Amino acid sequence: MPGPPIISFSCYYNDMHRVFIISLLAGLVGLFLAGSKNRNVWGWFVISFLLPFSLLVLLFLPSLPPASSKPVRCPDCGKVMESGRDACPNCKREMPISMVECPSCGVIVREEGKCENCGGTL
Repeated sequence: MPGPPIISFSCYYNDMHRVFIISLLAGLVGLFLAGSKNRNVWGWFVISFLLPFSLLVLLFLPSLPPASSKPVRCPDCGKVMESGRDACPNCKREMPISMVECPSCGVIVREEGKCENCGGTL
């Protein structure tokens, strides 16, 4: 009489490696695709790793505008703040004016072509 059947898990082991490699590749593609569209790269890496078909969603999402790093000055109270704000945190006025740092004197002034402080070109 033959003994009990031998169960081999090697086929499952190889399949698990394939699934992991495909998921890792999908995560890396999601990471680079999200970076090119100015989206959260690590969040999309995890989502694409766990759900590789989410790459189709990311593929058709529009690109986000790049974040501007220029400081702005409130026209009412004159406080300098980050450019991503819609209103001044001090006086609550909306739509601040764009500001730049003068290359000649280093003062933050309005982006109007010439420095208000030293008259240098911006």
